[in-house]
Amino acid sequence: EAAENAFRMALEGEKKLGSALGQAINYANLGSLLESQEKIDSARWYYKRSMQLNQKAGSRLGVALCWLHLGRLEEKAGQWAQAIAKYQHAEAILRSVGDQWHWMESVISLIRVHIDKGDLVMASHYIKEAEPVAEQLGAWEDLEALYREKSRMCSKRGDSEQAFMNYKKSQVYRDSLVSEKKIQHIQNIRIKYERENKEQQMLAMK
Repeated sequence: EAAENAFRMALEGEKKLGSALGQAINYANLGSLLESQEKIDSARWYYKRSMQLNQKAGSRLGVALCWLHLGRLEEKAGQWAQAIAKYQHAEAILRSVGDQWHWMESVISLIRVHIDKGDLVMASHYIKEAEPVAEQLGAWEDLEALYREKSRMCSKRGDSEQAFMNYKKSQVYRDSLVSEKKIQHIQNIRIKYERENKEQQMLAMK
């Protein structure tokens, strides 16, 4: 509720400023919030409105992200063909603008849907294309997802040995991500403690 109020306030502010891009971002944020609440039809309306405003603002990245959002809704509904079409729109735009981080998201989505659909040839094609990019970026989260999907693909092929090997690889990256988040959490606690300690010292001095 607090998030929704904040997004709607921000949206009203962007409307007053006449910023199409600012409005597009907040419509997408509201769509994401509604999607998390399983209000799929409402989420779809907000994502479409975000796309219209991104097109008005000339933001190709924004348009691509909206295609990703809309594709995810189709995927959740089990509409593989529609999901693939939308993810392909996103992938093509992100490839052309050179945004490799978001491009990885679109390709992993395509891999996931193709495996669910049973098209393992296309899934394998996208995996071969995405794996070196993820390694070059050092994107642990993407590598974890790639090896997890690779494990699923091998399992569907009946290759249990390769499925297990790829599953183990995905878990290594998953454990690294968890460890990194724990370290960040500890650092945040330390910083918070030091800040509060300094504030107490200042109060004592006053």
